[in-house]
Amino acid sequence: MAYRLVFDIGSKTAKCAIGNDDDEIVAMDSFRPGVIVSEDGFCRSHDASTIWREILALAKRTIDASGIDPNAIRFVTCSSIRPSCVFSDVHDDPIYVGSSFDMRGINSADIIEPKFEKLAGKSFLQATGHFPALMYPPARYAWFKENEPENCARIARYMPVDSWILAKLGAEEHANIGSAVESGFYDITTMDWNYEWSNILDLPDNFFPPVVQSGEIVGNVSSDALIELGLSREAEIVAGLPDTQAALIGAGCVQDLDAGIVVGSTTPIQVLKKDMYLDPQSRIWTTRINLKHVVDSYIIEASTGITGQILTWLAGLLYADDGQFNPDFYARIDAEYDAIDAEELTSPEAAREVLAFLGPDHLAAAQNTIVPGVFVFPTPGTVEETSLSRKQFIASMFENIGFAVYKNLQFLQGLVGQSLHDTCLLGGVTRASTFCQRFSDLAGLTIKTTVEKEATISGLLLSCSVAEGNIKTTSDLVDKLTSRNMIVDFQPRNAMTDVFRRRFDTWDRMRDKIKNL
Repeated sequence: MAYRLVFDIGSKTAKCAIGNDDDEIVAMDSFRPGVIVSEDGFCRSHDASTIWREILALAKRTIDASGIDPNAIRFVTCSSIRPSCVFSDVHDDPIYVGSSFDMRGINSADIIEPKFEKLAGKSFLQATGHFPALMYPPARYAWFKENEPENCARIARYMPVDSWILAKLGAEEHANIGSAVESGFYDITTMDWNYEWSNILDLPDNFFPPVVQSGEIVGNVSSDALIELGLSREAEIVAGLPDTQAALIGAGCVQDLDAGIVVGSTTPIQVLKKDMYLDPQSRIWTTRINLKHVVDSYIIEASTGITGQILTWLAGLLYADDGQFNPDFYARIDAEYDAIDAEELTSPEAAREVLAFLGPDHLAAAQNTIVPGVFVFPTPGTVEETSLSRKQFIASMFENIGFAVYKNLQFLQGLVGQSLHDTCLLGGVTRASTFCQRFSDLAGLTIKTTVEKEATISGLLLSCSVAEGNIKTTSDLVDKLTSRNMIVDFQPRNAMTDVFRRRFDTWDRMRDKIKNL
């Protein structure tokens, strides 16, 4: 048995898993890295002095929990958030490890972006497919030059977090194509680093690493990793990929016009598109998905914005005296959600509508205002007695997510001008099968999801199978998932489609009014 050791460094949680050569998870552990936040809230980073030791400790716990001989681990790989950023010294020791939502570049971007446009002859969006520049590593580096010049002088190179972890374990310095494209340093039109940044930021020589395909072998584990983790000298390191793209791989969402929706901390809605499209109105992002032999495609992407925390917020509000979330609440949320679905299925017209506006929205990446959170429900202040239940508020929260996703999906389909191929719904929220079913009802589409809810981990395990040579084509990957019955289909219920379409139309009209509050 050739095992795999994989890391998924997410927005809030770092995970490590052991998988077997059937790409099945046999052990997993996680921790929440601490985040250092500046007084103004804009600067957010992990503790560069401790993060590597914490990741090694996580790997040791996971190996111990698996009960396997670490010598049996044949491949190691990693994913990380988008964008991810480590600025390190010449020894790959970190000076800065960015966490999600780090906006330290909010002022620096206004200075460097016009300089880039003048030198490159195109805008940041036209070069990178992304916006706004303040969120990306070039603006973060500019912040260090201005605010921490001594630390900036120590910076020797940039790597995405996934590549940095693999380099610390012994890999050659590198960036996979997907993570490079997400960095703000890389030109999506030329598929090369934007060397204009070297002039603008006075970057050190060899600042940018070589770019490789995901699934490529990029080295063997180092002697330090052999000692720390007990790995074999034969263990090989495989270039990883961004977490969202890894989730799409894990669902077999790898063909032209496939749509992948990953409901996580945020909810990106991605459509694979063989031709590049850059939105002249700066409403969506353009990025890449790449895995050797399997997929190499552009992606157009819309986003609902912050998503995952509204579920934990509502659960804490409904079930805890102090408003604090407890993981035990997931089962209670799911049970009440299942119950209201059964009620509405029996009598679709009887339900009193509650509409939620808690954050997830249409084209959230292009929004620059924060709208108050709002529930809309029949007033109790009338002669007619009104009865509402907790489960209606729970259903409205899920519908807020589903309605925002649906509106974004409609928008992307309008851009491609064709019917989509397969639509895959992924992420932790899909553990609630009722959410998958009701989204299928709303969209009027067959919706695919994975049996294994850790879709990013599954994608990483599959990338190891590519490196091993067991997956050599797109069909190999899709057939492997199908033959193992790892994909589940949800079919729309026609009676409920009419109900949800009417409710969506009401939500959409009300949304425009609430945005003007």
